Amino acid sequence: YGTPSYAQVSWGESKVKGCTTLFDCRKDINAIYIKNTKNEDVAKSRKEYNFDKNEYSYVRLFSHDDVLKVFKNAFTENRILQLAKANDHITIFVRVDENAEIINVSFALENNTTVVPSEIEVLENRLLHIMKFEIIGKKVFEPIYYSIAFRVYFSEVEKGEIRMARNLERLKAPNESLDAQ
Repeated sequence: YGTPSYAQVSWGESKVKGCTTLFDCRKDINAIYIKNTKNEDVAKSRKEYNFDKNEYSYVRLFSHDDVLKVFKNAFTENRILQLAKANDHITIFVRVDENAEIINVSFALENNTTVVPSEIEVLENRLLHIMKFEIIGKKVFEPIYYSIAFRVYFSEVEKGEIRMARNLERLKAPNESLDAQ
């Protein structure tokens, strides 16, 4: 993937290229929102699961350790330390279908981040191949998607415990016993 430049990256463009991936970027006062231009627009063919109308159904992260491994493989140890020192973080948005398969992943970064497009490209590819979910609660058999978001601080990656990923792994359905899983 080459050596990225960690200087302030111009995420202000509407399209930014990693090594092989083109990303759509939208910047606002608080963050930079990034998604692969190849991401399927799931709203066209599926409905978002409605928690207010339906019996409880959600997705649980299969393994916190897989997410941690993705970050430790996508970023060098020195890079993780550098990003941790800068208090940098990435918010990951995942859309998962009724079969617990990932439909797409997108990201939000702080405006002053030094994370570069090639790093997001590697992170996205590894998340799509390694991160897994499972349906908890009522199973749904129509084309829907669940929206999940969690934030990963590089200081947590450095320490080996990503709080929000661990919480997603420990998520329980209302009828699930605490020692189930």
